[in-house]
Amino acid sequence: MKGRTLKIILSLSLIICIGMFGIVMTSCDNYDGDIPDTPTEYKVAFNGNANYRSNHLDFIALCNSYEELKEACSQNNYYFFNRDEDFHEYDKDYDSVAGEKIRGYTTQYFNDKSLVICAFMKREDFGKYVVDAVEVDTGKLTLKIKYPRSETANEALTGYFFIVEVNKPFVKDVTNTTYVYV
Repeated sequence: MKGRTLKIILSLSLIICIGMFGIVMTSCDNYDGDIPDTPTEYKVAFNGNANYRSNHLDFIALCNSYEELKEACSQNNYYFFNRDEDFHEYDKDYDSVAGEKIRGYTTQYFNDKSLVICAFMKREDFGKYVVDAVEVDTGKLTLKIKYPRSETANEALTGYFFIVEVNKPFVKDVTNTTYVYV
C-alpha cells in the first residue's frame, strides 16, 4: 500500500511540474514587459550620467548638422569639444564617455541623420532614467523620459545626458523640442 501511494504522489508531482513548466514557457512567449519594440525612426545612442557642474544647463536640442551639435553643447556649458590647458574642469566633459560619443559623429553622419541631445539635473536615484519614446506631432518633437519612481532619492544632484539618433525625414518639420517625464 505504501509503495502504491508513493507512486501516485510522485506521478501527481511530475504532472504538476510538467504543467507549471508549460505555463511558464507560454508566459515567456507572451511577455509584454518594459522592453519596447525597437522603432525605426530613432535609436538611443547614449543614456547615462554626465559630470555635474553648477554651470551645466538643462536643455534639449535637435541638431541637424555637426556645427549645430557643437553649438548646442557649448551654449549649454557642456565642453565636449574643448580641452583647456588652464582650466581642467572642462576636461571632465571632454574626457567623459558622453564627450567621446559626441565627438565620434562626423559631418557625413548628418547627411541623412540628426541628433536629439538632452541633458538635465535631477536628484540622484537608484533607478535609471531611460528614453521611453520620441514623438513628433505638428512640428513639435517630444522626448519622453521614463522616470524611476523611488523613495530612495537623496539630495545630491546628478547630471543625466541622452543622445538619440533620428532619421532626418522623421524630424524634417520639427520647429520646437521639449522633454517630459512619464
